[in-house]
Amino acid sequence: MWLWLFVFLFAIFACYLMVARLYILIRDFSSSERRIRNSLVVAGIAIGYFLIMITLWSTTWVGAGIF
Repeated sequence: MWLWLFVFLFAIFACYLMVARLYILIRDFSSSERRIRNSLVVAGIAIGYFLIMITLWSTTWVGAGIF
């Protein structure tokens, strides 16, 4: 039970940081030399967000029945 709470709170914190980082990256997309690096970072953030959501979903009773 406590482990799930810790994972959930960490996921909320990580998602908040991802949104903040995306805001900074989108604002910085005007710089052409950083565009490729920023695109890779955005892709990494999207994959990280997807993995966090899958982890949280797998702790629910629906996800636990499937996995």
